[in-house]
Amino acid sequence: MTQKTYDVIVVGAGPAGAMCAITSAHQGLSVLLIEAEAESAYGHTYVLEVEKDAFSQCGVPDPAGKEIAYVPQGVRAFSCSGWEAFSNPKHEMHIVRLRETVRRLVRQAKDEGTDVRFGWRVRHPLVENSRVIGVVAESRRGSEKTFRGSVVVDATGNAAALARRLPESCGIDFTDRPEDRIIAESRLYDIDVEKAARAAERGEVAPEVISHVISNHGAFSTLSHTVSLRFKSLFLLAGIQEENYPPNPAQALDELKERFDFVGREIYRGGGPIRIRRAGLRLVCDGFAVIGEAAGMVIPMQASGVTSSLLAGHGLGSHLGKVLANGGKATTATLWSWAASYQQNRGAVLASYDVNRRFLQSLDPISEIEPLFKSGVVQGEDVYRCFEAKPFRVSLGTMPDRMRGILQNPGLALKAAPSMSKIPLVEFHWRRYPKVWDANAFASWKKTAEFLLP
Repeated sequence: MTQKTYDVIVVGAGPAGAMCAITSAHQGLSVLLIEAEAESAYGHTYVLEVEKDAFSQCGVPDPAGKEIAYVPQGVRAFSCSGWEAFSNPKHEMHIVRLRETVRRLVRQAKDEGTDVRFGWRVRHPLVENSRVIGVVAESRRGSEKTFRGSVVVDATGNAAALARRLPESCGIDFTDRPEDRIIAESRLYDIDVEKAARAAERGEVAPEVISHVISNHGAFSTLSHTVSLRFKSLFLLAGIQEENYPPNPAQALDELKERFDFVGREIYRGGGPIRIRRAGLRLVCDGFAVIGEAAGMVIPMQASGVTSSLLAGHGLGSHLGKVLANGGKATTATLWSWAASYQQNRGAVLASYDVNRRFLQSLDPISEIEPLFKSGVVQGEDVYRCFEAKPFRVSLGTMPDRMRGILQNPGLALKAAPSMSKIPLVEFHWRRYPKVWDANAFASWKKTAEFLLP
């Protein structure tokens, strides 16, 4: 029998892959979605934040019911010495249980006509004359099979199972460095509501408010908790740069958990590495595209890539519908405009955040990071913009406090100056990403990009 050739093969049933499958199938394309885990086990058990308008932008319903872990009424951030750096009475983000959200999206992909294969681990891409024409996968029982498609999409998350295995001739740049990885773990517990309420009365916890401790284990780390009396839960999160071990996130959360006398049954736990480097510089080649965390589409200052993954998957799926209509071919040139659109917009913002991330990783939490907040050089608005993936801008109203802080810490301000001046340069350069595929133009752009953000 002649083996079926799909229009689109998506590898990885996470938020990026599921959304790409939904949108591609909705465009009338034949889609295969391959997931390594069994149907009963797939989907990371993370609890994480997603920008409120992400789902509506992708044309799918917002999270509801058991997808919602809790609804925060504000956020507070503290230095590692316990000093409150800033607070905000609002926090416009969905807090979702990723497994439930992803499974809902995969069900929608099936409803749109996607062929979903669980329990198949992709071993390597199938490449012919620098063109990706399919994948070779192995079932959980050990049998091997080749799947062929007009375009293959790597949406395998941190694994980047295809992007890292492409031959150099395909031109997809991929790097994986310890300094660019955060190891994170999140947990969700039932609570004794009466005991939690008494703890709130004593001022030990602030219900429905996210409480972050910044730089508790190295400059680029966080430890946070949220007590929700409404949802009868306690949420814990730890993120530690891989270079700063020990402790690991599990140890940090075990210690944090012991502070509360109202913790009950553990109901959700997930963790693993997150790549927080700016996105790959080239996202497409003949017959291939990479999206989500596999492409580095993660907010460097927040270590969350779900929103970027959803938007990229939706955008790519829409573009593939146009490219492959009436027998069109997925070449570097035809796929390029999608990649350029991502890089010039969200990619430019996240690349500018990577400047801040690299600078903060070089600072001492007590002697350098805390004074930046205490003196007013760094303001709460700077952090909020990172959560919302908005371009870095300084509001005029904060300038007096910032200037006083600079005068109080001239040495630290001088150290920060090169990074601060680089932020707009990086954003400007990414917005000048070549709109159409031209090997020479891209090589010139890439050379400058690697100089700015190696």
